[in-house]
Amino acid sequence: MNLSKPDEEDRLKFYEKIEKNSCLLRENKTLDCLIPDEINYIADINDSLGKKNKWLIVRRLGFSLSTSCPQSIQDAYQNGDLGLLPRGGVAVPIQSITTNIMTRGRIFCFLPLPLETGLPIHVNGHFALEHEARRNLWTDEEKGYRSAWNNHLINDIIAPSYALALLKMRDELDLQTGRPDKKRQLNRKLNLFHSYLPNFGEAKSDYIRLIVCSFYRWIFLHEIPLFPFMTSICQDDAIVQFVPLACRKTSFPCVYNSLEEQESFETAGDMSSGISDRVKNLKEKSKKKSPNDHSDLVHMFKRLGIKLLSFPKHVLRGLKQAEIEIKAISPTFVLLFLKSYNSAEDGSCHLKAVDKMVNETVFQNMVNVKNASNIAKAVIHSTMN
Repeated sequence: MNLSKPDEEDRLKFYEKIEKNSCLLRENKTLDCLIPDEINYIADINDSLGKKNKWLIVRRLGFSLSTSCPQSIQDAYQNGDLGLLPRGGVAVPIQSITTNIMTRGRIFCFLPLPLETGLPIHVNGHFALEHEARRNLWTDEEKGYRSAWNNHLINDIIAPSYALALLKMRDELDLQTGRPDKKRQLNRKLNLFHSYLPNFGEAKSDYIRLIVCSFYRWIFLHEIPLFPFMTSICQDDAIVQFVPLACRKTSFPCVYNSLEEQESFETAGDMSSGISDRVKNLKEKSKKKSPNDHSDLVHMFKRLGIKLLSFPKHVLRGLKQAEIEIKAISPTFVLLFLKSYNSAEDGSCHLKAVDKMVNETVFQNMVNVKNASNIAKAVIHSTMN
């Protein structure tokens, strides 16, 4: 394994902290004495065939001070039944957009276990293992302290390590916020980035499904900006920003771009027919619809300031399994957002002044004004019926 000199020095310091914390834990028999720490570095590793692979490694030591540790774990330490050190992390293969072959993730407890994860990463942790063969993570029906330990390790060590790894992966994929890039190139980078997000449907066990849910809950609760928001700046170029799903400092959350899946924004034609009537014609209209029919509407929404997110279905499923609500774009949301045009709050509508020529506003032309007007009419009509 080859590391840069600064990374090697940091890694040695991290090992020293592990030893120090191990001594503290043996002396005090309580997790409160530990000093949390975290490290990340890039490693070049040669596989068994001599091929060099680049990995992003994140390691974490100690539970976070803001998280409550289960009482069964604390009691097990006090009684001398448990002496494991809360440490773990993830290893993420750094792929390129030309050679995107995802790793078949494995679980490690210092040494590899014969367990595949179904994730695009390797997971390492000081897990409680089954007694006899020690080739599997501890499971029991009574939910004792060993199972509680593994669950807490996943929630408070593995999930945040995974989140930090993907924050760093943005830089490794050269996804620079606010810097113009070619749309085709940017889309390829974003497709690769999305492939690193965990897929609940591919998880191989209950523990791995917990990793998936814990990851999505962690990035949601800690408002970690891991969701790309791409905006066109001309025909061929675009910029990308990474945003959290919701932020306490902004007045509106992100919404999911479901425009290609439903007909809630079909604004042309007779507005006396309700939204539900137009939905019935989805199959017939979708056959005639070109890919650009929705793109202008999406572009207008983004110029207005709506954080309209597009990501693979497996991400949406992971969020739902983690019991995180993300709303799809809808006429009702758009109307509520437009009403914030004169608000000074962060995240409100960018329209602001309405006493200007249309081409001087974010609408740019009367077609977009008509679309916004029809959306409002559709909402009003649907609420009156």
